[in-house]
Amino acid sequence: MNEVLNDINKLQKITDRISKNIAWDLNVVSVLDELRNMIKEKEKIVKDFEKQAPNHIQDLCNQIRGEI
Repeated sequence: MNEVLNDINKLQKITDRISKNIAWDLNVVSVLDELRNMIKEKEKIVKDFEKQAPNHIQDLCNQIRGEI
């Protein structure tokens, strides 16, 4: 699971860099869309994994994310 979380962080950093440093054209927009989709897929994997955990662990995860 740590690997998935690390992937999410790396992908978010890449999309941030691309959006700040590259002139916009259709290719850049396409790449950003793909990266954002990858981030969403990885985040879904994490959420699905966390849903399998006992309630007290789910509560802890929500606290860490600041959702409680």
